[in-house]
Amino acid sequence: MKHLLIVLLMIGVLTSSAFAAHIVIIESTSFDPTHLMDQNWANVATGMGHTFSLLPQTALDNNAFFAICDLLIVSSGVIPLSATRRNIIRQAYSAGIPIYLQTEYDITYDTNQTWVDLVQDAAGTFSWNGNTTGILEPMWVTGTVSMNPNAVNQLLAFRDGAYGTGSREVETNLHFGDQEYGWYVRPLVTGAVNLAATSSDQYWVKMLTNPPLMENYIRNLLSYNATEVQIRCWHNGPPIVIPNTGGTFSAQTKIGNTGWTAQTFAAWTQVELPNNNIFGPFLYFPSVTVPPNSTTPTYTISQNVPAWAPPGTYYFHTAIGSFGNFILNLDSIQFTKLVVATDGAEQVNEWGGAGSFETEIASTDDSAITPTDFELGDPYPNPFNPTTSVKVTLPEAASLKLGVFDLQGREVASLADGELPAGIHNFTFDGNGLASGVYFLIADSPGNLSEQRKLVLLK
Repeated sequence: MKHLLIVLLMIGVLTSSAFAAHIVIIESTSFDPTHLMDQNWANVATGMGHTFSLLPQTALDNNAFFAICDLLIVSSGVIPLSATRRNIIRQAYSAGIPIYLQTEYDITYDTNQTWVDLVQDAAGTFSWNGNTTGILEPMWVTGTVSMNPNAVNQLLAFRDGAYGTGSREVETNLHFGDQEYGWYVRPLVTGAVNLAATSSDQYWVKMLTNPPLMENYIRNLLSYNATEVQIRCWHNGPPIVIPNTGGTFSAQTKIGNTGWTAQTFAAWTQVELPNNNIFGPFLYFPSVTVPPNSTTPTYTISQNVPAWAPPGTYYFHTAIGSFGNFILNLDSIQFTKLVVATDGAEQVNEWGGAGSFETEIASTDDSAITPTDFELGDPYPNPFNPTTSVKVTLPEAASLKLGVFDLQGREVASLADGELPAGIHNFTFDGNGLASGVYFLIADSPGNLSEQRKLVLLK
C-alpha cells in the first residue's frame, strides 16, 4: 500500500454542469445500440437533461466527433483499441474533453493501457498492480464522486476488478479492502480543465445497480469538481493476527493538502467486520484543519479487538469527510481474528481506540507534537447516566479547551476554554437534556495536548 499522503481539498468548479451537455458514447459492440452498458449511460445522461450520440467504435479512428463532444464515455473495458484509437482518446483528453474510460480486470486490456497513457499525459504515473476475482462488495466510494450531486458511499455488484496506484495527479475514489479500484486523473495545474475517470469493472454499469453514482461521474466530469483529499494508513510490521483472547494493534496514518487553500474536515476510525458491516467510530475528531501544500506528521493510533469478536478477515479504516454524511477519502489495513476464546485466559473485553490527530496543523514538520506529560484521563463512569467525570493533567500553566461533541461535530457542552494553572483538574459532564448515544470528549491545549475520549450516554 502506498504511504503517500495526499489531501483534503475540493477544487473550485471551473465549468458549470448546469448546461445541457452533449455526450458521446462509444458503443460496446459496434453497430449494436441495444447493449445494456451503452443504454444505461444514455438513459442516465438524458435523465440529467443532457443529449447523447451513440457512435460505433470506428468513430475513434479520427477526431471528427470532437466538434460535438462535451464528454466522452468509452463504456466497455474490453473493446480493442488500436494505436490510432488510443491516440485519438489521448488527443481528446489533451483538447480538454473530459473522459470516462471503462477499464477491466485484465490489466493487459487496451483500455487499461490507455488509462496509463492518460495519466502520463497529465504528467503523472500509474501502475496496475494486479487483479482480484470474485465479488468485491462493498466497494467504498469516496471523494466528490461520493456526494455530488448524490450521496453514494458504497457500490454493489462489483465483480473481478484490477487494482493499482498512482502519483498525486491520481485521486482514488473506489476502495475495496486495502486496494484501489477506481480513480480520477487531473493535472495539478491551476486552471487545467481536462479530467478523466475510470473504474476497473463494468458489471455495475451493465446491471444498473447505482444510477446515482453514474450521475455523479457525469456531473463531476463536466464540472471539474474533483477533490484532492486522501488519507493514508499503514502498519509497520508483519501481518496483523489477533489471538482468540483478543488484542491490540497499532497503525500509522497521515493526512496532507497539496491544494491552494486550507481544508477542514472530520477524521475518524472504524472497523469493517467479516460480514461487511461497519462498526465504530472508535476515534472521532470533528474538526481537523490542514494548511495548503502541507502534510501532517505521522500519527500512531491503536485499536483494541475483543476476544468475543467473531473470527475472520477485518479491515481497519481511517476516514476523512463528514461523518454520517459522506466520506471524502479512506484508507484501510487488513487484520485477522482467530476463533473466539473459550478458556479462562486473560482477555481483551471490548472494542476501543486510542490516539490523536492535531486539530490544526501549522507546518509540515513530522516531529512529535504531543508531550507525554500532558494527559487527558479516562472518563468515569463510562457508559454513564447522567454524569461522568474526567481528569486533565497540566504539568505547567496552559490554555485548555475541553468540550463534548455529538456525531455531527456539534459542540453540546464546553467544560473548559481558557488559561489554567498547572495541576490535576477535574471536570464533570452532565448529560441531562441530551439523547442516549455516542459523544466525544475532546481536549485541546495548543502545542501540548490534543486527545479525545468516547462517551456513551445510556438512559
